[in-house]
Amino acid sequence: MKDKGMPKADFIMGLILMACSLLIVVESLNIPRFEKDWGGFYAAPGFVPLILGITLFVMSLALFVRAVKKQGYKIIPGRETFSNFVRSRRVHRWCLAMIYAFGFFFLLGHIYFYLAAFLVLFAYMATFGEQKRSISLIISIVASAMIYLVFTKIFLVPLP
Repeated sequence: MKDKGMPKADFIMGLILMACSLLIVVESLNIPRFEKDWGGFYAAPGFVPLILGITLFVMSLALFVRAVKKQGYKIIPGRETFSNFVRSRRVHRWCLAMIYAFGFFFLLGHIYFYLAAFLVLFAYMATFGEQKRSISLIISIVASAMIYLVFTKIFLVPLP
């Protein structure tokens, strides 16, 4: 049986990965090189990210070319397919998860890290978990306490 793959998904991911890899290459070239102090370009801090960015670009280009050969560029969905996608439960759950994630980053500047972690953990677990809310509450409290203990007492990392 011949594997048909997912040419449309490969096409999109190829484009996304190529853009990300180019961003990595550009940013790695912008990292100070300290060539006089560190012994040349190969010892510079941006050398490994540059190699990784180039490697990722080559692999994503191969993925993109393979997707184009399998006509993955035919990705424009019909109106009905698009409306079903937008109305799907998975999309609504993903959007809610993104709201929680961005809410966490917003909360970080306004309340203690531990409280923000507790609130976001509880929101995720209460929304997406299958256990009772009381269990979610207990797990969120314990996880927030563990974050506090591990980072501030063991690793001595001050959290905001």
